[in-house]
Amino acid sequence: MRWDGDLSYLYLRKFRHALRPGLMGMRNFMAFVWTGLLFQLALPFLVVSYTGYVFLVYPPAVMLGVLAFVYLFYALLAYAMYVEYLLLYSERKRQDLELAWLVLLVPAFAFITRCWNAIATLMEIFTKAHLESSMAPTWVLRRTKF
Repeated sequence: MRWDGDLSYLYLRKFRHALRPGLMGMRNFMAFVWTGLLFQLALPFLVVSYTGYVFLVYPPAVMLGVLAFVYLFYALLAYAMYVEYLLLYSERKRQDLELAWLVLLVPAFAFITRCWNAIATLMEIFTKAHLESSMAPTWVLRRTKF
């Protein structure tokens, strides 16, 4: 909650005046827009809203089919990355192969973390949750102007 909410705080409040192409350079700005704004701020809300849309609009059979297809797609991507890891990087292939079944959990974990990211972003936007951090001294948190 703290990390995702703090990212929202940094992007939307603290450094918003510095997030421009003239200051960052065009390549850095585009990388920031792609990874920061789209993946950290926009994507969680798209995932949650699309899932809600599927639940509300489609009949149960179609809904389960769509969600199963999306889950299968992400599971195949996760397995492709896992195979790449095994072939190119693993130093203990036998031990890593014993854990291959856990890759099936990656899409569910990714969905849960996207939902949690959306909650953390909303908490930061509406309640300024970064001020409740135990990671900074109280006097630092009191001096913040955001």
